[in-house]
Amino acid sequence: MSVNPFIHNTCSTCDSGNANEEHKENYKAAFSLQVVDRNYAQNTDGICYLTMDMQQTLPLPKLTTSKAFYLRQMWMYNLGIHSITKLTGKANFFTWTEDMAHRGSSEVCSSLLTMLEHSNIFQDNAISHLILWTDSCAGQNKNFLIICLYQYLILKGIVKTIDHKFPEVGHSFLDSDRDFGRIEKVLRRHENIFLPEEYRTIISQASKINYVTDMEVHFRNLENLAENLNLINRKKNTLNENVQFRDGIKWIRVCKYGSYLYKENYDPNTPFKEVNIIRNSRLQQPVDFEIDRLREKTGQLSVEKIANLKSQLQFVKQPFKWYYNMIIAEQEQKYNK
Repeated sequence: MSVNPFIHNTCSTCDSGNANEEHKENYKAAFSLQVVDRNYAQNTDGICYLTMDMQQTLPLPKLTTSKAFYLRQMWMYNLGIHSITKLTGKANFFTWTEDMAHRGSSEVCSSLLTMLEHSNIFQDNAISHLILWTDSCAGQNKNFLIICLYQYLILKGIVKTIDHKFPEVGHSFLDSDRDFGRIEKVLRRHENIFLPEEYRTIISQASKINYVTDMEVHFRNLENLAENLNLINRKKNTLNENVQFRDGIKWIRVCKYGSYLYKENYDPNTPFKEVNIIRNSRLQQPVDFEIDRLREKTGQLSVEKIANLKSQLQFVKQPFKWYYNMIIAEQEQKYNK
């Protein structure tokens, strides 16, 4: 069944009746451009079209007892990256639990880098042009850290051109949303879920094109990425104009190390503006720089959530209690340091 994205995805502006013609033209133009990009990837060698989004948080444990409704569960996160090329289409999922890591830009960048390094479609430089569509969430997808990651990808020769485009806020109906819909349909048939691996099995079986990665050993240390790459987050472009990064930019392009291009609309014919982000042009390019893996968990549960997990242990089947006892012990040790 086809879905009309203009009906399915509404936003606060539309729901309040305040959508002006510019707003309507923007979300229609964005959707039309997504269709063009998807078709371009399906019919052209060397192009990969990606959509990336975070699924609604998954509770652990997932319980049917009414008491659990009033208690805090630990969250499991699932980042979906739907990829389309001329040869294949895949739904890639990157999963981790709340005690392991957060769900910010570092985790999103780590997941994207893991996919690019491990997916066979990026082997032997088969893909030269990456086209991404994501929502405009500043904490995950639209920030300087992801610009730095793109600089790293260009520097290492993993791809030659990266276009990152952002739909109009409230109208980000992406391929990843369809993938999540299939997963949630299957999840409704499972009343109780106790382990992350159960979720991973459900996700992988929801569709023949689904591939699931446990991110536990794949998170990267991105804290000093900008410094290591000799980059700085400048707020003005090369014309000395202020860059309205969060609210104004609709399209980012990275095709050379040391700068990025952007435009504030979806028109392919509108010229890009450029931002120079090299901190010191006299320093040598860090060609041999590699991003290290994290050696410890960075996530943390609140004290209240730990207490609530203890309360729910009575509803967890005996073969699975070890997992929650381990999490609780690790988290309490963090607080006692």
